[in-house]
Amino acid sequence: VVADGDLVRFEFVSADGYVLGSRAERRLTVEDTRLASLAANFSTRPTGARLLQNYPNPFNPETWMPFDLSEAADVTVTVYNAMGARVRRIELGGLAAGAYRAKQDAAYWDGRNTLGERVASGVYVYELRAREFRAIRRMLVRK
Repeated sequence: VVADGDLVRFEFVSADGYVLGSRAERRLTVEDTRLASLAANFSTRPTGARLLQNYPNPFNPETWMPFDLSEAADVTVTVYNAMGARVRRIELGGLAAGAYRAKQDAAYWDGRNTLGERVASGVYVYELRAREFRAIRRMLVRK
């Protein structure tokens, strides 16, 4: 609910999380509130599962891999080296539908293999699995 004199800010963001164009703001007038009506549907549930690019990339020594889930699922992220050998498996467990994009929510990799050793510089691939969804992206470790 808005009232005369309220400041309304608009920011249009793409499904990937990028700001589209510039932000806008407007101080509402009596005429605005008399003439306008606004219906909005804000959903925190993504429309599809998606794996996004890790950040930072290139990285050293750690990185985060953001993703979206359109439905609850057991989630696993597996890291492979350039030859396709599994380097590390990260079990995230059962997660609710939602956007896991913030640093504290995204899948985290400390740049170590299953033995706890730091991996060498180079190209790696990470795979996200959640139910039937499977996606793969590349990342670069630079030391």
